[in-house]
Amino acid sequence: TNVNEVPSAISLSANTIAENVSVGSGVEIGALTVSDPDASGNNNVLSLSGADMASFSIDNGKLMFTGSSPDFEAKSSYSVTVTSTDGSLDKSQHFTVSVTNVNEVPSAISLSANTIAENVSVGSGVEIGALTVSDPDASGNNNVLSLSGADMASFSIDNGKLMFTGSSPDFEAKSSYSVTVTSTDGILVKSQAFTVSVTNVNEVPTLTATCLLYTSDAADEGLG
Repeated sequence: TNVNEVPSAISLSANTIAENVSVGSGVEIGALTVSDPDASGNNNVLSLSGADMASFSIDNGKLMFTGSSPDFEAKSSYSVTVTSTDGSLDKSQHFTVSVTNVNEVPSAISLSANTIAENVSVGSGVEIGALTVSDPDASGNNNVLSLSGADMASFSIDNGKLMFTGSSPDFEAKSSYSVTVTSTDGILVKSQAFTVSVTNVNEVPTLTATCLLYTSDAADEGLG
């Protein structure tokens, strides 16, 4: 006589999803297969439970991701449990769906300060401010920084800081400098233009000597 037997296993053909994917009505993770000594094993009813069950559904024997578009940096994996039952016996299997990291372009480059005083002694360089790369990838601030722009020759980057290395600024001659900072991981790049303003310094007036000539003709006219 046939005895109803519990399924021995539930398998999932794939278990990854790429970050930033457009989910739409659902993204297929993989096909679910129930290993059951009874011939009707794959006709069993499947259901979901677990910590992240709200982000999944089952459609025609396939595990579907239906949550918000995954972000590897915020959540690198999801946990879900699939249960198969014939109404009497059931089998549950836990799955971890991993989010695959995708290289993302930095969203911004910021500079902590953007002024320099005129007549300052430049020496080996004057720090303008610290550069920070806002990057969804954790390695954002390890990207390589480079300079371009109209006044790039007056600047350098030292240990993540924008340095002024040109001639001592003169507000009256040039009140601002333009430089563009680019961040790259070797594949993706982000560029940001900055204006560094020269702050005017009150300077002591300079005295210009004027020579007045006294002529004999003028003297004679005065005596006439």
